[in-house]
This record gives sequence, C-alpha cells and structure tokens, in this order.
Amino acid sequence: MLFRSMLFKKYLQTQQLDPSTSLIVAELKDKVVGCTLADTDRDPRGVLYGRISNVNVLPEAQGKGIGGALVEKAIEFLSHLECPSIWASVNPNNEYMIRLFEHLGFSRMLKVMDKTINPQESIQMPPEYSNVVYRDMEKEDVKEVMTLIKELSDLFEEGFDPYWFDIKIERDLKSQDAHIFVADEKTKIIGSIFAEKIEDPAGNTRGYISNVMVKRSVRSKGVGTYLILKAMDYLKNLKMPQIWANVKYDNQALQHLFEKYGFNMKFTVMQKRAKFYDIAFFDSMTK
Repeated sequence: MLFRSMLFKKYLQTQQLDPSTSLIVAELKDKVVGCTLADTDRDPRGVLYGRISNVNVLPEAQGKGIGGALVEKAIEFLSHLECPSIWASVNPNNEYMIRLFEHLGFSRMLKVMDKTINPQESIQMPPEYSNVVYRDMEKEDVKEVMTLIKELSDLFEEGFDPYWFDIKIERDLKSQDAHIFVADEKTKIIGSIFAEKIEDPAGNTRGYISNVMVKRSVRSKGVGTYLILKAMDYLKNLKMPQIWANVKYDNQALQHLFEKYGFNMKFTVMQKRAKFYDIAFFDSMTK
C-alpha cells in the first residue's frame, strides 16, 4: 500500500481544524518518538464511536511505556467527547499491544479481513437459493433493512441510532461509491450487505464490506455467500485494489466464508465501552 505524503499532510491540516480529532505525540529529549491519532466516526449502523489508530513508537524508544501513555492520552481525549465506545485497530500478531489494550479495559470486537483484487479474476456466482432475488436496495426496503441491522447491533450489544442510520441510507442510495444489496424472498427482505469505497488518511482507497446480515431461518443456505459475492463484484467494478470486510470476532463461520474467497486476517478491532453508556437507555432515547 502506497503512502502519499502530500495527501497525508493535507489530511493533517484539515484535521487540525476539527475539535473532535487529536494527533498526540510523545517527545523524548526534544525528539518526537511516538504518535497516535484519536478521532471520531460513525459505524455502518450510524452509531458514534471514538477511534484510536496509528499507534507508533520508534524502535529506540520502545520498552519505556510510551505506547501505553499515548493510548491513555487518546482515551482521555475521546472520553471528553462522550462517545458511547472507543475502537482501536491492532495488529493481531502484536501480542504486546493486544495485552496493553486489554489491560486498559478493551475487548476483541471485530476481525477485519483483507483481500487484494486481481482485475483479471472473474467472480463466479453460485446457484441461487429457492425463490430469493438478489437486488439493489430500494427506498421501500428501508424499514425491513433497518430491522435486520438492528438485530445485528443487538448481537454486538450496542445501541442503534435510527436517525443517523437514515442519513447513511439516504447517502448510500444517492452515491456512486456506495451500494446496499438485499436478498428478497417473496417480497420479504431476508438479508442485506453494505459495500462502499473508503479512503484512509494516506490517500489510499479500498472497498469496504459491512453489515452482512441474514435472517436466522435461512442461514447456511448460501444467502450470505451470494450477497458477499455481489458486494465483491460491485467493488471490483469500481476498480478497488483491495477490499476490507468486518467480521464479528467470534463468528468463525463468516470468517471461514471470507477466507474461502481469498480474504486474510488484516487486524483486530478492540472496543472499550464508555462508563456513562447504558445500552437500554440509549435505545429508549432513539425510538
């Protein structure tokens, strides 16, 4: 993956004007030896969260507790913004960082899977299940899709924000860089998947798959597989060089399904829920 320094500098200049973003640095003998980025985002369900990323300490300064101090400063900054939870991306092979975040009250929430796209590779769609039609989401489907995604939020034991979810749906329905596919069985929505183009601070673009959800009654019948392949085909046609996909940390079946189609583990997303946050109260306020 390329690092575009000019785009990164432009990103940092923009973020300096945003009070919900902080680039935290560590100095040792007048030299910057570490940094981390703390900001906010909304997950694919519309719920606000704090985000800690790019925790990095120079080799000569490692082993001095600098990484832990940076993370604690980032948590302190995000706590003032009253985010319901804080997410942190960690290399799954970096046991030190995983233990550090666990010590600070984080638990493993998501696995992010990664696939490099071969432009010459054709995506073969499997036989369709029964009377299911796989199609683009339409405005009339919003209520049923919202019900599905609310069930997904419950699996994560998180709140659900219908106001922001509506905004995301409206945006995706109009966007050329985002798409929602549904599985429709006799006018009943039994599955959904979100696919979109995203850009990181270094200016790299990639495809992103999220909100893979299939009704329990039709699981293990190929519905999820078909939706994933539809999303992959859409992102491939957008000429995305890579695709990332979210998988609940303990969902081995979905992880194996992505692995079947060439995805590998990229990083672990760890979560710390804010002390003031009460799921039942949050849900009652958004009904």
